[in-house]
Amino acid sequence: MATRAPAVRIRSIPSHCGLWFYALRRIRPGEELTYNYSHELEGYQGRPCHCGAPDCVGYMVAEEFFETVRRRQGQRSGKLRR
Repeated sequence: MATRAPAVRIRSIPSHCGLWFYALRRIRPGEELTYNYSHELEGYQGRPCHCGAPDCVGYMVAEEFFETVRRRQGQRSGKLRR
């Protein structure tokens, strides 16, 4: 069984010339990056996410709302029902 590396998460930092993105760990060639847009909970159903990351809740919301969305969608933590 192949093991999957943890998703490469990135953070954004505003600067005078735009938005900079920083990886939170070293990136290997060919790896995909994930970014949390940190949207509010209101209207989350209209912002589906299809990234496929193991810990994705299926919608673009801030991480603080992940458990709320999982409860509302009947998901177990870390497992997305599609």
